[in-house]
Amino acid sequence: MGYNSRICSVGGAAQQHGSVYWTKRGVEVLSTLSGKVPLKEQLKTAFSLLDSPIWEDSSTKKQCKQLETRVGGSARLAALTGSTAFERFTGSQIAKIKEDNYDIWERTERISLVSSFVGSLLTGRIAPIDLADASGTNLLDIQQGHWHRQLCDSIDCRLVEMLGPYLCLANENIGSLSKYFQEKYGFGNCSVVAFTGDNPAAYSGFESIGGCQYAPAIVSLGTSDTVLFPLEMYPYREGSKALETPDGHVLRHPVDPERYLAMLCYKNGSLAREWVLNTLMPECSSWEEFSQISRRCRRLAPRAFGFYYPMLEIQPHVQGIFRFEQNSEGDIVVPSSKRRYRKVSEFSAGISDARAIIESQFMSMSVDCRKKKGDSLKALAVTGGASGNALLQQVMADVLGAAVYVVAGEREQALSMPAYGGAVNAANAFLGKQHAQLEKCRYLLQQVCSPDDAEHSEYLEALCDFEYLRHRVEMNNVIKANIHNKHTCVYLYFNVGARPKVTIHTIKKLYNDGKPIAMMTAYDYPTAVACERAGVDMVLVGDSLAMVALGHEDTSQVTLDEMMHHSRAVSRGTRSAFMVSDLPFGTYHADETAAVTSAIRMVKEGRAEAVKLEAGRRAAPRIDAIVHGAGIPVMGHIGLTPQTAVALGGFRVQGKTVANAQSLVDDALALQSAGCFSIVLEAMPSLVAETITRLLSIPTIGIGAGSRTSGQVLVYSDMMGIFDRFTPKFCRRFAEIGSQMDEALGEYKGAVRSRQFPEEGVHTYAMSPAAEESWRTHVQRNYGLELTDNTEGLEAGRAAAAANAPAAAAVVPE
Repeated sequence: MGYNSRICSVGGAAQQHGSVYWTKRGVEVLSTLSGKVPLKEQLKTAFSLLDSPIWEDSSTKKQCKQLETRVGGSARLAALTGSTAFERFTGSQIAKIKEDNYDIWERTERISLVSSFVGSLLTGRIAPIDLADASGTNLLDIQQGHWHRQLCDSIDCRLVEMLGPYLCLANENIGSLSKYFQEKYGFGNCSVVAFTGDNPAAYSGFESIGGCQYAPAIVSLGTSDTVLFPLEMYPYREGSKALETPDGHVLRHPVDPERYLAMLCYKNGSLAREWVLNTLMPECSSWEEFSQISRRCRRLAPRAFGFYYPMLEIQPHVQGIFRFEQNSEGDIVVPSSKRRYRKVSEFSAGISDARAIIESQFMSMSVDCRKKKGDSLKALAVTGGASGNALLQQVMADVLGAAVYVVAGEREQALSMPAYGGAVNAANAFLGKQHAQLEKCRYLLQQVCSPDDAEHSEYLEALCDFEYLRHRVEMNNVIKANIHNKHTCVYLYFNVGARPKVTIHTIKKLYNDGKPIAMMTAYDYPTAVACERAGVDMVLVGDSLAMVALGHEDTSQVTLDEMMHHSRAVSRGTRSAFMVSDLPFGTYHADETAAVTSAIRMVKEGRAEAVKLEAGRRAAPRIDAIVHGAGIPVMGHIGLTPQTAVALGGFRVQGKTVANAQSLVDDALALQSAGCFSIVLEAMPSLVAETITRLLSIPTIGIGAGSRTSGQVLVYSDMMGIFDRFTPKFCRRFAEIGSQMDEALGEYKGAVRSRQFPEEGVHTYAMSPAAEESWRTHVQRNYGLELTDNTEGLEAGRAAAAANAPAAAAVVPE
């Protein structure tokens, strides 16, 4: 068993886009796996579908079209999820399984991606999906950081719950290694971090290696070519150039909640280069000769361009070989440069296909990167089978204008970057912070070449010609039926001006950056909208509504159904803020099952993003069950807990003695260990709250706990001066809305009594003069009423009408 017992934390990666379908029995079996029985035997009934789809499945064209149609087109789907509908993505695969195998679908309880499936096996419970891998589903609202409800519901209204509503980062602890692996392989009780997809994990690995001052773009030169590079800003914004042709994919960064990754995939990579070598260059017998010929040709752009797609390319969507040479009499004129080209079947003497395909592949990368990023790349880390070719390295540097690096160090040839990235995520999670370079790291990014400034300038100047010709090739050769659909831009409901969605990861970022978190209670739609306009970070649907909104004597009298009613109203007004709802008294106290059931109802029916529980360390098992069993974030609440105020001797400050203060510290540490993402500290001495805040690694939200917590929350009705039964000492009234309401209502009553409201011609509606005259005549004839322009005689007229009510139907004039 060797080093197994010394392992402290486990992370990893798996192929993207594949999915695993659990039965209800499978979910239950996970937690009871025995190290004495083979895993295969114990999981016989765990899956509803034995042949799960993976990234190679491209049979979902129909379902892709349905996804795009449901949100208003391919560009709209790209704006929402980071990608147009892609046949290999998980969302369309899930939709097809439901359509074609409904009996299997009915037996499916939960759905994992391959990465979260591995995490589930390791922890013995369904693991959350990480944001980066969720980006490869076409179901993630990528900017908001949660499943897109409309897209998921279009497949099945249960899908969000089947996938798991809680999403995490790839360096987030998701539990401990299950007893199965401890018993069978001698592991200790080590932690497990969320597994992610192979591409995001590879990027985590590269980004952790020292030797380069910039966050590098990763260029994998394999059977297909792939480019991964970081984005500080989401590229698919309304009116952006990237949204005009939304090729490639945008993913959430695996460990940084503020950044994204762009992923460009080119099917015609090394296989296309090999095809040129074997098919178009019979005189060339080796890659060494291929490189020598390419080197002798030197730079071709803008004299000549070649486009080599022996297989149907992903971007551009073209198949075939296309060559162009600059010619003063050519019939193709590039508008920006005015240079003329002609299409040729073969190049002239001195122009080689070997050089042309290399330049073409890297110029395509340059064009597509600039659409997403807007500026040039700073550094390139090259990997894959062709990464050691010096010519490819230099042309890449010259075209893209960035220094090229390779991984150097012990055993670099055996380094699996996705696995290494998973290990880096686990190490960073265990150490409690990210390290630019892990201790004892045996790898380094070593620079192998720099761009030639003069060459890069020439390539840059030729880029507009290349892009124009590539677009011409695509428009002339793409399947005609797809031309109008591929880049249709529909911007329905795309509110680019809205602030980004606040998620748990945003809250963690505020906490890590030392920025105080603003939280406010809300009980209805108008209050939620007001909080949204103010930019409040978190909105709490607190059970204090029992007193301030429903008039009860204390908070214990509100029911779960009442809380969900108000929670739904708040959710309709909350677009960006993170929404937490209280679980009321009696809904989580009995046992773990009751707690999980109530939490699921609050998320599913109340539309909450997290739940809050008023409880100390005795509730830790229930919190653990909600967080790790149901995948629902939990906010703790200690100190003065209004639900149980009677047991505390009333609404009293807690923690005023050393023993009581220590008890609060113990409660806070227990809730953090159980999985709370944040804890409310209510009515306790500032010194005690500061101690708890400094001991924890999660944010604390104070209410009557001083200014040294991670954030603050107040009851809306208290801080606005609306609730008048009592005002807590800790509450600051930021407005006196209550007295203003009293004055306004009194003024309203007086205006009604004096008939000053409504004012004719200001607050009223009128008929046209002809219709008004006709109506007066009609009323006089049928009811005997003389209508006036004022209120005089109104009471007398009402009495007369009552005494002389018509016995027959009125005659309506034409």
